[in-house]
Amino acid sequence: MIRRMLTYLFPEIFKSTKFWTLFIFAIAFVVRIHGGSELFFWNIDEDRFALTAKRIPKDIYLGPIFPYILSIWYAIARMNPFVLPIIASLITAATSVLVYYVGKTIFESKKIGVYASLLYAFSALSIVYSKVLTELTIAPILALFTYFIIYQNLKYRKSVNLIWLGLVLVLALQNEGSSFSLLVLVGVSWLIYRFKTPLKKLAIFISMLVISNITLLIFDLRHEFFITKAFLNFFKGGPSNVSHLFDMENFIRSLEIFPNTLSRFLLLSGEKSISGQILPCRELLSIREITISPLLIILSLIIFGYFIVKSILNKKKSIGRQIVFIHFVIMFLGLFLFNLFMGDWFFEWILVIFFPGFTFIVAYFLKDFLRKFKYGHFFVLAAIAIFVFINLKTLYSIHDSYGLGAKTRAVKYAVSKIGDKPFYLDSIGSCHTQGYNYLFWHYGNFPTHSYTDDIFTPAYYQKSDLPKPPLGIVMVVKPSEDGLNEFQKIYADYKQKTIESKKIGKIEVLIVNEKK
Repeated sequence: MIRRMLTYLFPEIFKSTKFWTLFIFAIAFVVRIHGGSELFFWNIDEDRFALTAKRIPKDIYLGPIFPYILSIWYAIARMNPFVLPIIASLITAATSVLVYYVGKTIFESKKIGVYASLLYAFSALSIVYSKVLTELTIAPILALFTYFIIYQNLKYRKSVNLIWLGLVLVLALQNEGSSFSLLVLVGVSWLIYRFKTPLKKLAIFISMLVISNITLLIFDLRHEFFITKAFLNFFKGGPSNVSHLFDMENFIRSLEIFPNTLSRFLLLSGEKSISGQILPCRELLSIREITISPLLIILSLIIFGYFIVKSILNKKKSIGRQIVFIHFVIMFLGLFLFNLFMGDWFFEWILVIFFPGFTFIVAYFLKDFLRKFKYGHFFVLAAIAIFVFINLKTLYSIHDSYGLGAKTRAVKYAVSKIGDKPFYLDSIGSCHTQGYNYLFWHYGNFPTHSYTDDIFTPAYYQKSDLPKPPLGIVMVVKPSEDGLNEFQKIYADYKQKTIESKKIGKIEVLIVNEKK
C-alpha cells in the first residue's frame, strides 16, 4: 500500500527495488541510532562479553563461536564501547532489509515484504532490542536465513544451499538458547515435507554440526569445566520438586507470552527506559505486564487465531506461512516443555528470534484484510500510519538512567578521584548494579577485587592474589523493595567510610576508605 502510493507519486524512483532497500535501511538505522550511548543497554552480559573480547586471542583459543564474532566487532571499535551502538544499529537496520527480502520471497508477496519490514523497522520493542550487542542481535538474522533456505528446499523439492544452512545452524547451536529452535525447525520441516537430500550432502551437513561442537568440549576442558558447571548450576536453580509442574498455569503462561509480546511489539508498555524494558527484575516485569492494553491483547489473539486457522485449514499451499507456523508451534512447545521441568522461565527475550515471525504474521493478516474488504486499503494504510506515529512518539520519549552513557560518567568520576591507586569495587541496589568492570579497564584502572569475582573468575578475568586494598569505589542505585532493609544496613556502613561522593543521575558514587 505505502509502496504503491509512493510509486504513484514518484514512479521512476520507487519502482526500483534497490531504492526501497536503501529506504528501509536508512529509516531503520536513523531510528535505531537515536540516543547513541545514552540509550545503549549495558549490564552483566555486556560486561562479560567485553571482558571476553579483551582476552581473545591471548587466553581463549577454542570455545563458543559467538564471542569470536563479538570480538570482531570490538576490534572494529578498537575496544571503544561508544562505537558499539553504531555497529548494533547497522546490523539491526540490515535485519529490517532482510525481513523485506525474505518476506516477499517466502510468501511470494511484495506486500507482505513491505508491511513486515516497516513493522520491524518502526516497532519500538524491536528498536529496544537493537540497543544491545549480544547473541540476541544475530538471532533474528539466523531465523531469516533459515526460513529462506527451507523455502528454497520446499519450493524446488530438493536440497538447496545445504552447506549454507549448516553454517547457519552451527552459529545457532552456539548462540543463545532459543536459537536451538532453528535446528528443530529444519528437522521437523524435513520430516513433514521429505525433500530429497543426497547422502553426501547430508553427511557433510551432520559433520559440520558435530565438529563445530567439539570446540565447546575442548573449551570446557581448558577452562575448568566452565560450561558444564554453568549448565549444572542452571539446573540446580530449577524447581526442587515436580508436583506442581503439570498444572494449567504453565500451559497458560506459555500461551500468554505470545500475545503479550506481540502486543508490546505493536505498542510498548512499561517503564519508558531501555533498562526498564529489557531487565528481568520482578518489579520491572510486573510494570511491563500490567500496562499492556487489553485491546491490544484481544487484537493480538485475533491475529494469531486467524493465522493459526489459515495455516491448519486453508488447503491453498503457502510455503512461507507453513514455515512460520511450524516455527511458532516449536517455540510454544519448547517454552511449555522447558518450563514443565524448569519452571518460571518466561522471559520476553526468548522470543526475539521470532520477531521476524511476528512481522510476517501481522503482515499476512493485513494483506488478507486488504483483499477481503472494500475499504481494506484505507484501513491498512491508516493502521500502519498510526503504528509508525505511536512507536516514533514512544521512541523519542525513552530514556535510560542506567545505560552505557550514565555508567561511563560514574566510572570516569571515580577514576578521576582515585587515579592509578589500587581499589576494590562494589555495587549495591537493584538489578541495575552490573556493568562496571570493563569500563574501569577501558578508563585505565581495573579493580583488584570486585563484587563480581565469584561469578566472573576465572572465565573472564583472573582473581587477584593481592590483599584487598583499603580504598574502594561503591556504585549505589535504588534498591528493590524486597532487599530494602539489607541495603540500608550496607549503605549506612559504606557512608561512614565515605571520603567523597557524588550523585550522577540516578547513580551515586561513593569513594570509601576502610581505614577511615
